[in-house]
Formats: sequence, structure tokens, C-alpha cells
Amino acid sequence: MRQKHRKLIDRFKSDGCEDVSNHKIKIDELKTLLEKDPYLSQRKLAQQLGVTHSSVWKYLKKIEEEAETQEVDRQDTVFFLRRMHHHFNHGKSAAESQRRICEKYGENIVSLSDCATRFDRFKSDSCEDVSNHKIKIDELKTLLEKDPYLSQRKLAQQLGVSQSSVSRYLQEIEEEEEKQGVNKQDTVFFIRRMHHYFNHGKSAAEAQGLISDKYGENIVSLSDCETWFNRFKSGDQDISIRRIKIEELNVLLEKNTDLSIIELAQQLRIHHITLIIYLRTIRKKSVDKQVE
Repeated sequence: MRQKHRKLIDRFKSDGCEDVSNHKIKIDELKTLLEKDPYLSQRKLAQQLGVTHSSVWKYLKKIEEEAETQEVDRQDTVFFLRRMHHHFNHGKSAAESQRRICEKYGENIVSLSDCATRFDRFKSDSCEDVSNHKIKIDELKTLLEKDPYLSQRKLAQQLGVSQSSVSRYLQEIEEEEEKQGVNKQDTVFFIRRMHHYFNHGKSAAEAQGLISDKYGENIVSLSDCETWFNRFKSGDQDISIRRIKIEELNVLLEKNTDLSIIELAQQLRIHHITLIIYLRTIRKKSVDKQVE
């Protein structure tokens, strides 16, 4: 409790915090609620604040006016995405949103194509998240598309986050890819079938026969089954999507170094951002070997 009182006293001492009226306190409470959950309805906000709907609307208007009078960082992607989201929720089009933002904060500060892309995402059922975390991941994907080989240090500098945050974001991108499931035409699926048969005491030839009978003649070769069975026997049990896809990628790169990122991703049946992460892994291993 003393710490809470100390914070209040410190606020009273600051030059810009003379107003301790109920109006100001409610606005501060509203800001806190919105930081915790930006999607609370005005009805729920009114209930939690103990005020009317119209009061909440006035407080929101006041907060918006305050934000508009503050100097805006032109590099603050999060701020502009939230402005777009605000306009979207108020029935504006992408073009209207872009025009309003540029009129208020500077010509061409956001492009129409950026607004259109964001509005398409807002319209999709799965894209309500405009949190700083989600936005940073989207920014990271954009940076990787432009330059797949940026170091984590440079990525962290450009995103304004720590290197450990970049590492977590890269991990999340990979996990997101894995959650989407595996196509039965994918190598990963058949390697996992081989591993299943290996664990049930089948031979490589038996596994190849069972897979071909069930999924199509010669869909996997006997030599492939033997290669993987030899690995399993040696104690190498890693059949993760990451490991398998990186091996496939290495094979593709050995055969044809001119394939584009999109073409490689299509052949591996993975998202091009995941492919970029795998390329970074291959490059890092290559650099580490050279150092040794």
C-alpha cells in the first residue's frame, strides 16, 4: 500500500499531473483497462468503471484528442496499425484510413497498399490481434522477406527489441507452421510412417511395402526406407519437421542453386517465411564449420 501511495505522490509532484478530478482518474482507469484488453466493449468498460456508456464514449474521445496532440514517431508501426484498426472498427475503408492518417500525421506516412493489406487481415476471422507482440512478429517477417540473412542482432536493432525476443519470435513462426499440419504427400508424413513401422519391428522392405500399398505404388523408394531405418538403428530418432525439411532443402540447393525462395517453399510445401528461417540455419551451420 505504501508503494501505491508513493506512486500517487510522485504523480502529484510531476508538472503535468495537477488534475486529480474524478474525470481524470476515470480516464486513467480506462487507459489501464484498454492496455490489458483493447477489445473490451463500451458496455463492459462502463460496468468496470461504474459510469454510463456516454461517459465512456467521451473519455475515449478525450484520449484520442490527447494522442493527436502528441508528437508521433514516424517509425512507430504499432501506433499506425492501431489507427488503422480504429478506423476499420468505425466502418472506414482502407483508402479513407490512409487518407486520414496521412492528413493528420504526414504525407505518405503510410501507404495505401499497407492499409489495404491490414484491412484484409482485419476482415479475416483469425486476425483480431493488433498487440505489440503480434505486430513485431509481422515486422520480423517483412524484414526476413527483404533480407533472409540479417543477423539476430541487426533484426533486434531494426525491431527495437532484444535479441532474445527475436529468437522467441522466430521460434513462434516455426511453431505456427507446424500447427498447420502435414500433407500426406509430404516427405515428413512418410518418414513418420517409417519410424512407426521401425518401432513396431518391421524391416525397411516391409515398411516400404506397407506404405506403397496404402498410399500409392512406389510413393517411397526402398533405398529411402533403408536410409532412414539405418538412422533409426544408429540411435538417430530426430524426425522433426524442421530437421527433415532442412535436409530436403539442402538436397534441392545442391541440385539447383537458381531456385527462388517462393519456388523452394512450394517444392517443400512450407511457408516462405519458414523457408527463410531454415536458410538462416543452414548458413549459420556453414559459418560455424568454417570457424572450426
